[in-house]
Amino acid sequence: MLLLVFGAFPDLNDEELRELHGADTFTIKGPGILARDEGFKLAAEGNYAGALPLLERAAASAPVRTAAERIARATTENTLGGALKNLGRFDEAAAVFERALAAFEGEAHDAARVEAAVVTNNLGAVRAELGRADEAEALYEAALRVFADPELPATGARRADALNNLADLRHSQGDLEEAERLYADALARREAALGAEHPETAASVNNLAVLLLELRRHGEALPLLRRAANIARATAGAAHPHYATALGNLASGLQLLGKAAEARTRFARALKINAAALGDDHPSTTGAREALEALGRS
Repeated sequence: MLLLVFGAFPDLNDEELRELHGADTFTIKGPGILARDEGFKLAAEGNYAGALPLLERAAASAPVRTAAERIARATTENTLGGALKNLGRFDEAAAVFERALAAFEGEAHDAARVEAAVVTNNLGAVRAELGRADEAEALYEAALRVFADPELPATGARRADALNNLADLRHSQGDLEEAERLYADALARREAALGAEHPETAASVNNLAVLLLELRRHGEALPLLRRAANIARATAGAAHPHYATALGNLASGLQLLGKAAEARTRFARALKINAAALGDDHPSTTGAREALEALGRS
């Protein structure tokens, strides 16, 4: 088995490492790799503030001598951009995603094309948050063209991500009929690719349900909101911001149906989760606080 050494002997190639250590192998992870792994873990748990310095350190220390190394760093930067986006730092997130995209320039192999499209889609989401809808739409369409290529490996879940983002854009533009179609398409693709109980499936369920609330189809929306909250709790955990988002949306649905006590309990839980994970001043935290206060006055 080939010895893999990360960060310990940066100037040695694989042949020199084999000569140095022989055929048997072990793995040594340098500080940059350790920071990356821990940053990925914290980001997956919703601890974006904790993940941020680790991912920044990992990206700054990652080698970029080969195409593989540049793409590996771009993967770290993609996660870093996502953490910045979730913390509401959209300009910084856009700069990181743009830097990650630059790593894929000139890379034509399938895996690089797919990863570049993932970053393109994420950059589109940041552009949308910054109010640059035309740029966001162009980026989503570019990503979708890649994900629709039948020659590429399975990209159903990735295509669903881009469809979901495009649906968000249509929703914000008031085209609710098209948004519903896109949300339903994204949900079907996520269920097929990931399963009915996957957290990304839950996100699609949640998005479709919120749209149905806006369309005053409360009876259709409420079971979906409960389903999304149950999946988020089971998969992300009871302290994750994704669960808080699902709880807040469920609370809104309950409030519209006149179930004030149930709504109040869920808004309070969402507020507690967001304050702990994102901070008191994050928009998700202030939104939950304002909803709870408004419900108390009603």
